[in-house]
Amino acid sequence: QWTTDKTFNTDEAGYHRFGIGRTCETLDLKEKSTNNFTATMRSLAVTRLDESGSKFTFSMPCHSMYYGREYRHIMPSFAWINMFDNKDKRKAETFETLYLRIDDDKAAPSDMTDTVAYMPFRAITLEEDEWHRKWVESGDPHAYYLDGMNEVYDMDDPNDTRHYGGPLLHRSRYYSLKKFYDRSRTEKGKQDEGTANGTVIRLAEMFLIDAECAFRLKEGEQVVYNALKPLWERAFDNLEDANVYKPKNGMDIHFIVDEYSRELGMEFNTFFILKRTRTLLERIGRLPISKEEENSGILRYADYVKEYGEYLYIKPFPESQATRFKVMSRELLPPGYDYGSLF
Repeated sequence: QWTTDKTFNTDEAGYHRFGIGRTCETLDLKEKSTNNFTATMRSLAVTRLDESGSKFTFSMPCHSMYYGREYRHIMPSFAWINMFDNKDKRKAETFETLYLRIDDDKAAPSDMTDTVAYMPFRAITLEEDEWHRKWVESGDPHAYYLDGMNEVYDMDDPNDTRHYGGPLLHRSRYYSLKKFYDRSRTEKGKQDEGTANGTVIRLAEMFLIDAECAFRLKEGEQVVYNALKPLWERAFDNLEDANVYKPKNGMDIHFIVDEYSRELGMEFNTFFILKRTRTLLERIGRLPISKEEENSGILRYADYVKEYGEYLYIKPFPESQATRFKVMSRELLPPGYDYGSLF
């Protein structure tokens, strides 16, 4: 995947769907001698009954038409997931929390009630994790695994702003992004072609642009809220619950970018919004780093480049893009990487 000593060289035509985690594994919560928590992986296998009523071991496929194929380059951040209030229906519609048994990795689950793993938007306890693990080990055909947010992100110390919410060492099992599922592909094996609708114009983005214009023209906070009202009416059963998003100390550009993120997160246009609003570096600077990587001194920690007095998480520039510029030098590329003989 990404490396710290060479340029990113994956075939640009071979991308999987963004933000899709591995579905054939589950997480075990572990307490370390330092009283910190981490997680390890195990195969997602549970006992189920066949048509004759006999027990058998069902193993979840690693990728499928229904849940997608693992893509390790990009995973949702802790900050993005928690940018959504729990009453905001977009949260459950954006991130996958429920994994059902799939007998055929080319088709939808035949039984839409057979849960094999559940990932709630909260931390779980060692006792909860052990209870579900022993339930599965008991052979109960109704048992399922429980994976918590603290098995994906560092949630040890909320006061540790440098690390709290940073990713744990593993990168495969996380909250998959649902918006890029293409469940129209249910025939002919794992064909590349799909028949899902393609997005040409996002109506939601039009409301967001209206809100940003009102903000930049200094028309007042209420005008901005009125522009966002159609989105909030769709997101909340009670419009007053959207008040949780209204800033208490005055509106700034980050309020607008947050609203873009809730609707357009991980879509490519998001990166252009960060660029256009000149908020990219500031928002990157807010993100926590991985304590496990920092303590281990592994290569991925080199992705944190110290610029402007702070550590910023910056990836190397893709070789396929760098070589397309007629004028390019090392000075124009993210620091901290060996670009070989390119320049």
